[in-house]
Amino acid sequence: MNEYFIPLILLLVGAYFVYLAGRILGGKVAGVIATLIMFVALGYLINSWGIVKGQILEKGLLHLWIYRGGKVYFVIDPLGYLLSFLAITLGALVSFYSIKYMAEDYDQEKYYALLILMVGGMVGLVTTGDIFNLYVFYELMCISSYVLVAFRKKEWFPVEAGLKYLFMSTLGTALVIYGISIIYRAVGTLELVGIREAILHNSFLVNNGVSLVKIAMILMLTGFGIKAALVPLHTWLPDAHGYAPSGISAMLSGILIETGFIALLRCWLVVAGINLNFGMALIVLAILSMFVGNIMALVQSSLKRMLAYSSIAQMGYIVLGIGIALQFSKSSGLVGGLFHLFNHTWMKGLAFLCAGAIIWAVHSYEIDDMKGIAYKMPLVGIAFGVAVLGLAGVPPLSGFMSKWLIYKAGLDIHNSWGWIFTVCAVFNSIFSLGYYLPALIKLYSKEEAPSVKQAPPLPSIMSVPIVLMGLAVIIIGIFPQTVINLIEPAKNYIFNLIGGY
Repeated sequence: MNEYFIPLILLLVGAYFVYLAGRILGGKVAGVIATLIMFVALGYLINSWGIVKGQILEKGLLHLWIYRGGKVYFVIDPLGYLLSFLAITLGALVSFYSIKYMAEDYDQEKYYALLILMVGGMVGLVTTGDIFNLYVFYELMCISSYVLVAFRKKEWFPVEAGLKYLFMSTLGTALVIYGISIIYRAVGTLELVGIREAILHNSFLVNNGVSLVKIAMILMLTGFGIKAALVPLHTWLPDAHGYAPSGISAMLSGILIETGFIALLRCWLVVAGINLNFGMALIVLAILSMFVGNIMALVQSSLKRMLAYSSIAQMGYIVLGIGIALQFSKSSGLVGGLFHLFNHTWMKGLAFLCAGAIIWAVHSYEIDDMKGIAYKMPLVGIAFGVAVLGLAGVPPLSGFMSKWLIYKAGLDIHNSWGWIFTVCAVFNSIFSLGYYLPALIKLYSKEEAPSVKQAPPLPSIMSVPIVLMGLAVIIIGIFPQTVINLIEPAKNYIFNLIGGY
């Protein structure tokens, strides 16, 4: 059974090995080794899927397997497995992309070591079985990401973005640890299974205990909501995603903010027996995020800031689907939310890698300085079009199928609120074309910007992740059932937890 945790061990130990190798052999070697480590970790993870899926179907338990090592407590569950797969896969592609993209930067060995630690923090966060170590891995993920955002420390804007991200995220983590301490005071255990059993069997003072848990979950909703960039807790994101190295922007938007939300969801699932109206709170935050994210993206002149605000809106769709599922017990919402989370990893990761390739070529963040670049870099132009049209929900790309399930979830409620949720989601999807299409049109402009005239061709090593992710967006859109089958165990897992109360 230890094979399930080999990926996590490889990531945590491999980070130090990559740093030492980079110091001795150079940054490019560190990049190659980091990529290999993550692909090996991914291989072990994929190899265990058949066993994990079989046990899910056979047992349907809260967790499939538990490992206690000292005070570290791990579980294997389908939701954690899904997030681990996304984090490691995207991390491996970003690492490969960065070998050329970061070739001129200093301290590359630190970059790759921190990237692996960030991915390791994500995997640990979704596989740990107690709420305190969830916080520890959450902090590992956060601290690594702070440094990576401000990695180009000789430039002012990345440092400013990193500090802003640090201050807001530190506030969030303080609220999370305070919430954890309150839960421990109310229930008397830190293990997620133990908290759930205490609530199931009312093994603490009901009135006082329930009140304390409610307060704790409000604190966690705020703390994890900052990391998930839910409006109005989103203000760190545009700067951090806009000025970080583009591979890190892909990680932040493609998986890190989703991991923050999944951390919140894991905590809520063990206290779901207490009536908190958690699903409705998520729906309200989701609709706010969609509107604010899209409106702010519409007025941006920087390509990466536009994509960053778009990430806020896309989180709205994910949270809306899951919120509808939790509030109204609609499985289509849960499938749609998890499916869109899966799709968003590839669509937004692809968009940021394309943006990074363009910025690398023209040395500018401004969309006006990128006019005509699609003729110099045709692969990037096509891939960027696939990414943004997928994000807007244009068929037959993958984003359409996941958004369709979210729309269906709203209609399945069969009341006026359901129609309002669906109309808001559809309107925002159409509205997003108001900034995706103008950006795409400028990339294909016949008028070539001066900065484009001297743009070099796309290096082949940077093109490989772009091609793979672009194909994923297209293939998933054409064959959505394949991914739906993959996320079905996670959907059943969540509904089993809710139904257990």
